[in-house]
Amino acid sequence: MESEKTVHIPHPDFAFLTPPGQALVIGRAENNAVDILDVPLIARIEVPELRR
Repeated sequence: MESEKTVHIPHPDFAFLTPPGQALVIGRAENNAVDILDVPLIARIEVPELRR
């Protein structure tokens, strides 16, 4: 099952991959909450082009 949910990571410092690599914890700066993603269920990752 594919989902269209998008999770924005404002900076690499806001993401933490657990040691076994099964969960990705993403901090939200605006409200001190976190998202916990199940890594094997991630269907796609988009990385924006760097601006210089």
